[in-house]
Amino acid sequence: MAAFYAKYPASVSTNPSVGLNGDPAPLSSTQVAGVGPDGDLHPISTDNNGNQNVNVISSAIPTGAATEAKQDTQIAQVNTILGRLTGALVPTAFDEISLTYTGDNVTTVEYKLATVVVKTLTLTYSGANLTNVVAS
Repeated sequence: MAAFYAKYPASVSTNPSVGLNGDPAPLSSTQVAGVGPDGDLHPISTDNNGNQNVNVISSAIPTGAATEAKQDTQIAQVNTILGRLTGALVPTAFDEISLTYTGDNVTTVEYKLATVVVKTLTLTYSGANLTNVVAS
């Protein structure tokens, strides 16, 4: 996580609610707060170095939330699909993919190796649904 530092003017202000970095907060200073889950304002505080204090709530993740296990499952499924496609629809060797669109749909996929087309996929649709893929 990147650190965020707020710096206030280094010179003395004529506004009594503004003070110098590291000085005690003026009695009339404007405080920064956030709205908590209870709907009330809660002050945002910093440590002695000016870094924001953050409370980390450790609890169970929501049902259906992304987890490393679920990501590993998805990666395995994608790799299985790629393994089945390699050599059938997707060539085993290519270094460039060129896509042609009609509206929002990809209609042609050209796989190239050293600028030479090694495989072309032609995709057809019924409305927004992909209905056919022809390799040539």
